[in-house]
This record gives sequence, structure tokens and C-alpha cells, in this order.
Amino acid sequence: MEKIKDRIGENPVVEKLARAEETAWINPKKECWDDAGETFDVRPEEIEGARARLERFAPLILRYFPETKDRGGLIESPLEEIPKMKAALEEKTGSAVAGRLLLKEDSHLAIAGSVKARGGIYEVLKYAEDLAVKHGMLKDGDSYAVLGEEENRAVFRKYTIQVGSTGNLGLSIGIISAVLGFRVIVHMSADAKEWKKQLLRKFGVEVREYEQDYGEAVRQGRALSDQDPNSYFVDDENSRTLFIGYATAGKRLKEQLDEQKIVVDKEHPLFVYIPCGVGGAPGGITAGLKWVFGDAVHCFFAEPVQAPCMLLGMASGLHNEIAVQDIGLTGKTDADGLAVGRPSAFAGKMMERVLSGEVTVEDRKLLQYMKLLMDTEEIFLEPSACAGFAGVSAMAAQEEFQKYVKEHGLEPVMGNAVQIVWATGGSLVPEEMRRQYLEEARILSLNVPGFAESGNWYKGNLHSHTVNSDGHLTPAESVKLFREHGYHFLCFSEHDRYTDYRDEFDCEDFIILPGLEASAVLYESEGSKLRPKVHHIHGILGTKEMQKQATKEPYKHMEIHPVDKYYGDWDGAKAAQKLADEMTSRGMIATYNHPIWSRVREEEFIHTKGIWAMEIYNYGTVNESATGYDETYWDVMLREGKQIFAFASDDNHNDGIVEDACGGYIVVKAEELSHEAIVKNMLAGNYYSSSGPEIYDWGIRDGKAYVSSSPVYRIDFIAGNCINDGTSIVCRSVDETVESGEYVLKGHEKYVRVKCTDRYGKTAWSNPIFLDRENA
Repeated sequence: MEKIKDRIGENPVVEKLARAEETAWINPKKECWDDAGETFDVRPEEIEGARARLERFAPLILRYFPETKDRGGLIESPLEEIPKMKAALEEKTGSAVAGRLLLKEDSHLAIAGSVKARGGIYEVLKYAEDLAVKHGMLKDGDSYAVLGEEENRAVFRKYTIQVGSTGNLGLSIGIISAVLGFRVIVHMSADAKEWKKQLLRKFGVEVREYEQDYGEAVRQGRALSDQDPNSYFVDDENSRTLFIGYATAGKRLKEQLDEQKIVVDKEHPLFVYIPCGVGGAPGGITAGLKWVFGDAVHCFFAEPVQAPCMLLGMASGLHNEIAVQDIGLTGKTDADGLAVGRPSAFAGKMMERVLSGEVTVEDRKLLQYMKLLMDTEEIFLEPSACAGFAGVSAMAAQEEFQKYVKEHGLEPVMGNAVQIVWATGGSLVPEEMRRQYLEEARILSLNVPGFAESGNWYKGNLHSHTVNSDGHLTPAESVKLFREHGYHFLCFSEHDRYTDYRDEFDCEDFIILPGLEASAVLYESEGSKLRPKVHHIHGILGTKEMQKQATKEPYKHMEIHPVDKYYGDWDGAKAAQKLADEMTSRGMIATYNHPIWSRVREEEFIHTKGIWAMEIYNYGTVNESATGYDETYWDVMLREGKQIFAFASDDNHNDGIVEDACGGYIVVKAEELSHEAIVKNMLAGNYYSSSGPEIYDWGIRDGKAYVSSSPVYRIDFIAGNCINDGTSIVCRSVDETVESGEYVLKGHEKYVRVKCTDRYGKTAWSNPIFLDRENA
């Protein structure tokens, strides 16, 4: 990074890119087309020559690919207006999208289902034509369909075509080359999707895989091809032929706009947004558009924040002499076709005086745009193909783009503008992969508050013992203690004795939750007092509806629940289930308490049905024997798909031996302090647990989990179920604090929760937000 800084100096754009921030950039070197076009390296006659060549090959394309019949063997994609998507983008950005919004669906190009069908197929056809001329395979007046005859295919079989690719270029080169008869080798980076490799293999293509990035696949492929005089390498980084093949799109678009009676001129500007990887495809398209529309067209590229190679090359002036890894980025992105670390110098230098600007976009937004388009227009694109929508959003809302409009005198005519998002791939994506993409997009589009918007906060302890079991305070003394410490509710969870002190202690600012702590005990043997294991399960009186649905009579005040006793051995899972069933059958909420203190194995309780929450922090047993931390078991249950909340409590006995009161509690958000309101919100997870810190707000918004809290030392976002899910924000020293944090969801998480810990180890825990479809 230091050597790079020495070469480029202080560069705010590069610094912003290095932080992986979304960036809107206007090209300061852009010139008017009269000046730039005069010396532009690719000339219009070359593009016209390519158009003519594609028309000559149309009969052969039609022979192999009947789906091109409607255009007589020419490969072209639809141009479709998307007004519902425009309205959705306006709602998303909070700004108006000027003029009309259209989608150029290269995602649905025949043969390869991506923009790469333009340049990639063109280059293979040109090579085939060169060989046909060399070997006398064509006579004057011959239709190019004769190249499909077996004797001509036999000639093509003597030659090999090779290419390095992240996916879509490999598909286009591989499919057309194999169909024509060539031997084909596609060198693919680790970022390439498995389904693309499998599809190529179905066509008989040899796929060679590399653990490194796209650049290494290209280097290896080029080196291998150079060793074989009968091998032809399609060089995405430097191919003029490829570039010209893409440029034929300019005149084709003009024809489609004319068909729809859409005018493009100074008074009716055209804005085009194109996803960019190495740069050949968007560069070629831009060249073609500039030769057709001149200064009436304004072209912008869009790249992922972790792989903005073209923007980095242009903004730094170093082009292919700099890679995204040089500034600390990974080059990795879910947009596999854009996972390129180093740009094409050929394309970058061509664009230096003609490109209007660039945007970078986070992966999660690509998936959000994909879902938005599917929801509004029922059009599926792969994530990389949606990058152009970031350009539309930037034009609507970003200051840099608005400044561009003003400086180019476009403000008065923006109402006449046509904006085109160039969709680069998607129609060949397998159905299962589509469902996976859309599910990830659904998760990344969720807006789920962790707490209800309205209500008051009420602090309470769910686990407390008095002289009615093995505690040392009377119920009145216990109520006095907790009220003095700011509590609003308390559950007397006496061992195997149900109590209901509501009539005695309920008042305007304090209530009792009736309940008990039911026991199943495994004794070492009959007559022994040693207890190798126990189950302790709370029963807390449920809502009115739960009481109404109860299948057994409710407990009465001071009623004894018989202890379930086992000797020598037990079926722990059955014992736990029996207790839980007894609690729920009486209209009560069941919780599972302090499993580490209870010495049970996880299989003896984690599958218990009917459990509302697990006690993950027990202040009393923490101080008694360090056996009150049970958070790990909670995650085991969550990862197995169990929808379960958690709570912190005291389990106070007030015996004076250890501190065990007012150290673990929950804080419930409810509309009022009543039994019904508190219990309903507990059941909904509308609370947090704590041993000290406060959580003010948390939830999921726009693909990110967020939290705000009292000052703490660290914030942890815990998510399931894959390696590296979640993140931690930790202060550099214990003297520092943090009060907020974010975690960018990856899209496959099943749940996410947050905990906030101060420098003394005191912690606040949220409940999980469940992200799988049936629970979100």
C-alpha cells in the first residue's frame, strides 16, 4: 500500500475505495465526443465490419440455435421498459428517477444467456472465418451454414480455443466453440459458480480450475495456449476483436429505440449503466454507443465494492498496473462475473476520455435489486447483472451525479431522459440456484425491529426463592428488596410449590408473576442424597388464552408439585419432556434452567418441546460455583433450528453466603404493567436480558443487523449457521467504549442475535431474530 501511495499520492477516491465504501465517481478526464472520437482507437468501419460478419454467420447460428429464428440467426436481446421497478427505486432512494427506465436484457441473449455472447461469440466466429478462408472451406456465394458440414467440423477439431474466465465469458466461448467443433479449454477462477462449470462440461468443454483469482486463470490459460501453434487464446484483458464484437451493440440499440419511437439527442439524453468486470464488455458497448449517439449518451460503469478494478485503475491513472488487492481489498464478491482484481489496460485507456463515471455497490444491494426486479417486473437476473441499478439510484440521489447533470446543462431536459440498465446475465441460472439467490435476497431485504415500536420498559426477575422453599427472605421482604432496586415484576419460582401472591403484592408499579420451579432429580442410588443430575423447569402462569386452552386444572396457591425422582440412571430427555408437558398442560410458560449447574448433557434437554426460553445467565450459580453461564447451549439449540428465546435471572436464595440478588434480569417492552401484557411480550421475545448493560434498540434494517446500547467494551453479533457468520466489535482498550454496531448479513443466516458486554464482563443479550422464511 505504501508503494502504491508513493505512485498516486493522496487520492481521496482511492482512499474511499480502500475502505470498501460505496463510491460515486465522475470522470474528470471525460471530453466531448467530437474531440475524443477524433483519435478514438476503434473506428466505426471496424464495428460495421463486425456487424457484417455476424450477418454472414447468421445462417450457421440459426442451424445450431433455432431459438434465434425470430431474428434470422442474429443474437440480440429485448429492450423493455420497467415502470414498476422505476417506482420501487424511487421509493427505495426517496428521490425521483428522471425520465423513463428501460432494461436491456442481455441476460436473455441466446446461446450463453449473458452479455458475453456478444464479444465472445463474435471472436470465435471471426477465428472460424479466418480458418475457413485459410483451408478453402468457403466458396463464392456459399452460405456460412456449410461450415456446419462434417468435413468442415473435422477441420475445426484440429484446433483448440482457450479462455480465462470467472464464468460468463467462459460459457459463451465454450458453448459456441464446442458446437462448431473446436476443442475447448476454459480456465476458471475459484470465484466461478459450480453450475457454470457443469454446464460447460455438458457441452464437452474441458474446465480447468484455479484456487487463485481470475488473473491467475488468465495467465495460466495464456501460457498453455502459447505452447500450441494450433491453439487460439481469447484474451479478455487485451482483445481488440472481443471489444469490437461488444461495440456492435450500439447500432443494434439504436434500431430498437427507433422501433419504440424513442428519440435520443441533446434534448432527449440517454443514460446507460453497465456492470463492469475486467472492462472489455462495458468498454466495447460504450464505444459502440458513443459512435452512434455521441454526446447524447452518458455511460456509467458499476462494480462491487470489493472488486472495483476499473474505477481504481482510472481514478489512480495506473490502469492495469494496480490491483484491488494492492489497496487492501479482497477482490471477492458474490457477483462472480465481476470478481476481477486488475482491469484491462486496453479497455481502461480507451474509456479514459469517454466514460462519464462509475459507481460501486455492496453485494447485499445487488441481491436487493435482484429481488426488487423480480417482485415488480417478474424478471430474473443474476446478482452481478443488477449492478447497473446502483447507477440509477446514484443518478437519483447522489450529489456527485447531480453535479454532473448540472455541469452538462442537462437539468432542463432530464424529464425527457431515457435511462437504460444493461442486464448482463441470468437466464441460464438453474432453478435451484435462483431459489437460493432469491432466499438470500429476501433475508437481505428484511426490515425487522428487535423491539416493538411503542411501549414502556419494565424490569423483572423470573427466578427467585423465598422461605416457601429454600430461600431466606419472606415474600414481603423479597418484594421490598426488588422494588428498592427498580424492579417492576417478580416471579416466586419456589421448588415444586406453586405460589400466587398477586392479590397481596400487585400495585400500580409492581406485579407478581405466579409460578414454580418443577424438578426431576436423578439420585446416585436409592437412599443416597447425592444428585448427579437434575432438571429444573419453570412454570410461569401464561396468558388468559393459554389458561383457557389448558388441558389440566391450574395449580392453586401453595399447591405442591410432586418431585419426579429417578435412581441410578434415567432417560434424561424423557424426564425433561414430562416436566415441560406438565407445565404447558396447566396453561403455563415453560423455561429450562441452568443446565451446566444441573450437570445434564445437551441431548438430555435441547430437544425438549414446549420450552419458551432457556436460562442463559444465572447470577446465583455464577457466584456460587461458576456454573451459571449457559449461552453456548442456547446456540446449539438455535443452530439445530429450535425457535427458543433466553433469559437472565438471579435464582436468589439470599442466604448471605454469596451475592445472588439483583444481578440477572430481563427488561420487557410492554404497553402496560399487567400480567397479560408482560407475559404476551415475553412470549413475543419483546425484551432483552442483562446483568448490567442496557440495549436501547436493535434489529435488522436494509440487510444489516444493528444495535444501540449503553457504553460497553464490546458488541457481538452471533449468527447461524455457517463458519464465519457473525462479527465482533471490540474496543482497543478497556478505557474505550462503544455504543452502537452493525453486522452486514450474508444472506444465508438462519438467525442473528446480539450481546453487549462492558469492561467488567456484565452483559446484555437480545433474543434472536429468526430469518428462515417460515419464521421471519
